[in-house]
Amino acid sequence: MKFFLRLVSLFLWFWAFIFTMAGVLVVIQTNYYIGPIFIFLIIISIFIYLGIYLWKKSMKYNKTIDQGETAAERFERESEISGSKARQQKLNDTIELDILKGSDVEMVKALNCPNCAAALNPKENHCEYCGTSLYQK
Repeated sequence: MKFFLRLVSLFLWFWAFIFTMAGVLVVIQTNYYIGPIFIFLIIISIFIYLGIYLWKKSMKYNKTIDQGETAAERFERESEISGSKARQQKLNDTIELDILKGSDVEMVKALNCPNCAAALNPKENHCEYCGTSLYQK
């Protein structure tokens, strides 16, 4: 959809250029008569406005929208990637839920790795992003 909107936008800008050139020729041939000038200005303005509008609309589309992927599906997919913000958020949410449920999760001073600052799962004894051991001696 993004490609289609940009293609139509470029097509409209092309026709705006063609009408500009045609308008210049008509104005010169009619000895600068004011009537055709306004007609061509209106047509050119419409083409340029629509071209800009469609280009801006195409900017709102991204690859996941074109694929029909919902925000929840994208979050789940991204939460499987090590080091991603979605993964860190999912781990933090899981830790908060465990604490709220009253499980025997040990509280730590920080929930981030001292080496890479990634979100930590207190049930693990190493950072799953950089592999740093979390045991204190």
